[in-house]
Amino acid sequence: MTAVWSRDERRWVPFGAVPRRWWAEAALAAGFAAVTVLLLWPSWLVDVDVAVRDFCLGHHATPLFWTARVLTFAGQGLPLSLICLGLAAWLSRRHRTIRPLLPVAAAYVVLALVLGVKDWMDRVPPRFPTGHAPYVDAAGSVLFSGQGASSYPSGHGANTAVWYGLIVLLCGAALSATWRRVLLVAPPLVSLSAQLYLGYHWLSDSVAGYLLGWLIIRAVRRVPWDRVGLSARFGRGGGRRGRGAVD
Repeated sequence: MTAVWSRDERRWVPFGAVPRRWWAEAALAAGFAAVTVLLLWPSWLVDVDVAVRDFCLGHHATPLFWTARVLTFAGQGLPLSLICLGLAAWLSRRHRTIRPLLPVAAAYVVLALVLGVKDWMDRVPPRFPTGHAPYVDAAGSVLFSGQGASSYPSGHGANTAVWYGLIVLLCGAALSATWRRVLLVAPPLVSLSAQLYLGYHWLSDSVAGYLLGWLIIRAVRRVPWDRVGLSARFGRGGGRRGRGAVD
């Protein structure tokens, strides 16, 4: 993406440009479908999940455990959504338009709908059922377990992709390129590492969650939020007349 910030301080202009091609969405959807299919039976991916789980839980140390517990908050949906909402509200007041609030609302609704499939997928987490006894084997960690679980896909994974991506969309042009990369790359890695170390999610849970999250934020970017036809404004303001295109 290239940074775009309106010279008119009254205008809010979302960062980046509307994607022109659909290859990224197709690749993300295909990746999620492939992971899901491989979890329908004890495939090699399930074996990898169990091996990663056993390694992480076999190397627990008290300081690292509590550090990981703190780092899981990097992917907590409620605080992240409230941060985005507060940022959007501030931008709305500053630029006198409700448009910054719209992508936040859209992302929240789509994310809630997508993560609604977790219960239907019915995959047990690595430490099931008590959260303390890591005895689930490959045969017991596939989808549709019949246990009423909701481990797949990872909500933390989807949250980090969606909400940090949304922060960049809202005000990325006011950030340096380094900080944009940090927001887009560091939280997913931190959240994934903490979730795996604590045994809260299988590796494939997190991968699937990130794929869905990136698919959602890619879809949100496709809407020209600064040109959405709205009459409800806080005052005089406007949107950009045109946007560039990126692949």
